[in-house]
Amino acid sequence: MEGDTMPDSTAITVGPAKRSDKLWLVLLLTITVALRIGLSLVSCDIIDVQNYARVATIVRNHGAFALYTQTSGIYPYPPLWVWFETLAQVLSETSGASFGLLIRSPIVLADAGIVCVIWAWHRQRSTRRIFWSAAYALNPVSLIVTCLHGQFDAIPAFLSVLAIYGLGRLHRPYLSAAALALGIAFKPYPVLFLPFMLTGLQSHRQRLAFAAMAIFPVGLLILPFFLHSPGTLTQELFLYKGVALLGMLVPVRMIYVPLMHEHFPVTLTQEIVAISRWLFLGGYAALLAWQMRHHSYPLVIASCAAALLWFYIVDAGISPQYLVWVLPLLLILLNNSLFLTGIYTLTAMLALYGFYTYAVPEAFCFLPSPPAWLARALYGLFGTLWWFASGMCLIWILREKRGHIREAKR
Repeated sequence: MEGDTMPDSTAITVGPAKRSDKLWLVLLLTITVALRIGLSLVSCDIIDVQNYARVATIVRNHGAFALYTQTSGIYPYPPLWVWFETLAQVLSETSGASFGLLIRSPIVLADAGIVCVIWAWHRQRSTRRIFWSAAYALNPVSLIVTCLHGQFDAIPAFLSVLAIYGLGRLHRPYLSAAALALGIAFKPYPVLFLPFMLTGLQSHRQRLAFAAMAIFPVGLLILPFFLHSPGTLTQELFLYKGVALLGMLVPVRMIYVPLMHEHFPVTLTQEIVAISRWLFLGGYAALLAWQMRHHSYPLVIASCAAALLWFYIVDAGISPQYLVWVLPLLLILLNNSLFLTGIYTLTAMLALYGFYTYAVPEAFCFLPSPPAWLARALYGLFGTLWWFASGMCLIWILREKRGHIREAKR
């Protein structure tokens, strides 16, 4: 890979940004925030936002340790987001402001943070940094997940890409580890990046310190809840398998249902979800082994993106909000391939539209709902297209990564 696609691990000294560049960044951030606030104001608070309020009420009425023990099935996250839920509810009651808007506010700020990281990544090329930062600021996948769904995946996505940037571009491993720890404290998936990031460090001592800083704070956060109710915490957090809403089962169902004239068996779905997790781990281990043979930080971001794409392809428990996880990484990695970034964005947007119009039509409450038969068909078709697009992106990244390794050996 070339240019910003595979960033050079050597520190780059950059002079003061041009005044016009700063104005562009301010404009992009203003658009990012204003667009999301505006869309949040016209959106409906669907089930996840309603669950945020339910969890906040339970914790306020019964204490912190009611988390997990009395929130079964509605809070499968580490115990950090609950305090945002509680604060949003208190502010809503005291100010009269919408709970839905208040709970989305930190998510909107995280989206703005992602715009800043993409901007900083492309610091040597003014036109490119404007274009790719705008590609996230205006991205329909981000808008749907943050504003219409109200899920907070943009927060760990921001902290993850900040951690990668902090290690690879700023060469500040402790800042990077702190950002990664905070990301894991919101949702566990950034822990997948930790082994790849460790390969970008030079010594065993650095790796040990980095791993400790990334994991130990999260352990401390979880520990009181584990000591209070280990079985419940394990079931709700560590054994959470996801929900088979998107991913490999969508094309399977699209073929099975018309042929068999019946719904795909629930028991078989659960078995496939369980087995697919092991399939993902096998491929993840192979990807990590490949990365460990080539101790080059420029390959780390490619490996992180590849791990997420592999997860999308083989894991059957994919929820719609997961589609935003890889987006910032793709907008950095695929900056020389407008076609692939466009394909991923388009198919992910369509997959989200298909899923929500079929399963949660109130997510698009400001649009007319299609007939049930059409919504079902769009869900299957668009979900399948996104699944194939994820595979295309994965193949491209692995081919470019292999090419980079070959060039490094010459």
